[in-house]
This record gives sequence, structure tokens and C-alpha cells, in this order.
Amino acid sequence: MLCLLTLLVISTGYQIYNMAHTKQLIEKIGNDYRLLYTTIRRFGSFYNNSPAVIMNGGMHSFGDISIVVRKDDTLVKNLSDGLDTLNNKLELLAPDSVWSISVLDVPSRYGVFYPLRPGYLASFSTYATPDRINTMAEREHLSHTYQEFYGCITRTTEAYVENETQERIRTIYFPVHNNQVLEAIIAVDIKESHVKGIVDQYNADHHTVLNINGSNNIYSQSSELPCSNEGPSQMGFHYLDILKTTIGPSLLAAILFRLTFHSLRRRGRSIKRDEMTGLFRRDYYEPKFNRMSSFAMLVIDIDHFKQINDKHGHQTALLIKSFI
Repeated sequence: MLCLLTLLVISTGYQIYNMAHTKQLIEKIGNDYRLLYTTIRRFGSFYNNSPAVIMNGGMHSFGDISIVVRKDDTLVKNLSDGLDTLNNKLELLAPDSVWSISVLDVPSRYGVFYPLRPGYLASFSTYATPDRINTMAEREHLSHTYQEFYGCITRTTEAYVENETQERIRTIYFPVHNNQVLEAIIAVDIKESHVKGIVDQYNADHHTVLNINGSNNIYSQSSELPCSNEGPSQMGFHYLDILKTTIGPSLLAAILFRLTFHSLRRRGRSIKRDEMTGLFRRDYYEPKFNRMSSFAMLVIDIDHFKQINDKHGHQTALLIKSFI
């Protein structure tokens, strides 16, 4: 019974603790993605100030960076150093979660890929005409973001499986405008597992058991990624996770409580009674007598009672005393 009561108290307290952290985790995920957006937007300034070089048609590789040029004598932005820096910054913010970075020229004269994963080249060939890339820009609402002074300049897609690699990702789009004209689209693919990684790390740091979109949660709060067209997710926790975490501490607390209770009880008994005879000590009953206005005391002296005690033991001697 004590174990069940302790489990109820501790599990209830732990539920309240997780409820308080649910909102904090939602805010952390939002702030982490805002840092990604800010880092990606800074690349726009680098893009605008990068020199252009003339390149022939075909594929050109510079380490992990591949440039696909459609025609000879095409002016191509020299973005290698900036893409290296961008990738390093993003890896710090989303370790092991940056899937790829692409810079698509508008009107689709060339594309820069970091890295050029299998299938990307064939996919890029479908954007050979300006109409195709303009259609994508309209679909993702990238054409007029320069008008959104306080709005979302970046756009984040819902999670999807990339056809070329079968990796489940979200794409963050950042359009580069000059003189109200869309010149390029920066696309950063982030693994969907990045959000789960944030949740797992938060649980490890704060000793919580929160999950995202868990089934049969007993408590949840709605959350949305900033600047995303994805619907709301549910952040919460399941009672089974609460139970698994608290059953051990509850059992330990119940044992410690019982041991402490018995220790205090034994200590109180040892203070009041003589260990050998079981009779009350003088320093226990004498203060009580002093507080009484009148009382009577009967003192009986039994000769040679020690012989009875030595022969028959303390318990027999105490029994004889109780009848006197």
C-alpha cells in the first residue's frame, strides 16, 4: 500500500514536471529552426557579393561541391567558399542532419549542389525551362517574399520522402531577390529526424519523457514549425513512460520511508524504555510525576528476585512483575 501511494505521489509530480517542460521544448524547437533560417538568410548577402566566372556547359566538381551548367559561356557565381561556411554553420546547429544544399539559378542556367547526390542531376534536368522553376517558386510562395518585411522570408516544406534518395526530409527555401526580381533559390534539405533529435536531447538534458506525435498520450500541446506550411504537431507524453521512469524511485522512496519510520520508532522506544527490562526509564516518568499535583506510588522490594531472573530468564521475571 505504501509503495502504491508513493508511486501515485511521485508519478503525479513527474507528470506536472513534464507538463511544465512541454511548452519550453516547443519554444526550443521553434528557436532552433529560426537560427537555421537566420544562418541561411546570411548566405544571401554572400551570394549577391560573389564574383561571377564564365564556365562551359557540363558538370564541374570542386570537392563536395558540384556545378551543373546548361550552356557554354555561362556566368556562374563563385559560391564555393560561402557554401563551405554555410554547411559548417548549419552542421553546428543541426549536427548530422544537413542532407544537402542547393543553389538554383533563375532562370535555371545552372545549379550548384552540395553534394550532388544520385538522382539530383536527372531531377535538375527537368528544370531546363524557366517556366518549371518559376512554377516551383509560385508553389512555395517565393516570388514576392521581398515584400514581407516582418513576415517569413524563408519557407519550410512539410516532411516528405525525397524521390531520388528515399530520405525523409524537410526543405528550407530562401529566395534571393534583387530589384524585385527573383535571381536564385537556396534550398537546404534537413532530415526530418532533426526534430526528434532535438526532443531526445532535451529529454536527456532535463530528464523528461516528452515525445512528438506519440499515440495515446495522456497530455499534449499543439506545436508548429515557424514559417512552415506543415500542419500542427502534438508534443506530449504517455503515462507508460511516466510509470517506467518513476516506478524505481517510488520503490526506493517507499523503502527509505519505511526504514526511517522504524528507525525513529525504535529510537523513541529506546529513549522511553529500558532495553533489558522493557520498563519505562526514570527520565521518562519522573518529569510526568513532577507535573502532577498529587499521586501515589507503591514500591515493592522482593528479596532474592535476581535468582528467579537468572534461573528462568528476563521474560519470566517480567511476567511475574506484571502480576505483582
